[in-house]
Amino acid sequence: DEPSKNVLFMKNREAVPYADTVYVGSDKEYKDINQAMASIRTMTGRVNEDLTSNPVTIVLDPGTYYGQVIVDVPNITIKSADESNPAVVSNYYGIGYVYYSMGSNNYYDADCAAAKDTKNTATRWGATIRITADNFLAENIDFENTFNQYVTDAEIADGVEPGGPDKKNFTRKKGTKVTIKDSTERAAAVAIDADNVEFYRCKMVSSQDTLYTGSTGYFKECEIYGNTDYIFGGNSVAFDNCDLVWYGYSDVESGGHIAASKTSSVTDPGYFFNNCTIKKNSMPGMKFAKGDFGRNWGGANSAMFFNNTTLDGVEKPGSWA
Repeated sequence: DEPSKNVLFMKNREAVPYADTVYVGSDKEYKDINQAMASIRTMTGRVNEDLTSNPVTIVLDPGTYYGQVIVDVPNITIKSADESNPAVVSNYYGIGYVYYSMGSNNYYDADCAAAKDTKNTATRWGATIRITADNFLAENIDFENTFNQYVTDAEIADGVEPGGPDKKNFTRKKGTKVTIKDSTERAAAVAIDADNVEFYRCKMVSSQDTLYTGSTGYFKECEIYGNTDYIFGGNSVAFDNCDLVWYGYSDVESGGHIAASKTSSVTDPGYFFNNCTIKKNSMPGMKFAKGDFGRNWGGANSAMFFNNTTLDGVEKPGSWA
């Protein structure tokens, strides 16, 4: 399940000296996040005297950065250069479909994307960004998975079609409405498989399985959009002053579940939502039902606590599904 080290967007890159900050933008040394990550992986001098990795901050100019991102080295911060104009990190993978750009390990592979001769499915819910190394921080970034929003030109060019073990009976074409309930599927914006991960003033958008929390994490003043189990995972994660936003469906009023928790033991804290607000998506034409606060995932241990929760224009969710 782990991305292999050959899954780099810039392969065979020469080593570069350690720098504590790198800049990404149309007129910067690095044009996208994966170019920056490929360079950081080769940095000499990152390991300091106590054998820990010196931190690196990736600063993003305003704009949209397309493609799946894997953060597999520790002590990385990704932040927007302009807090008032957040950078957007975007991709389109969803479950039940196959793509040319998927490698044999089910993550993006540049060689496969260029060759266009075989197709594979995405794993880890097709996450736009996956964090596998500890001590990660994101500030003022919008993370989105467009799979449940609209069909992109890039997705069509990537040969999207139903396939894989969860093959869907829904053909995706440019202009096809995918916000209807029958077409939505698992498509993560963020997947976390690391400890000490923090998000500050970030936005995460999808419909089903938007945000996976596989270990410890802290979210402050974030906006998280979705319908079904759109915050899922467990163990020890705190959400402080966040907006929990029902994304909604365009065709029917249907409820969902804000969170699905699966903790490792009965003593794990699980999810702690503090001073959070439950809202509706403001997109025209979307329909909503009140849904539920949460449910346990797979019959496992489960813990959630909602403290000082505000309802803003929505009915009170059911307690537990």
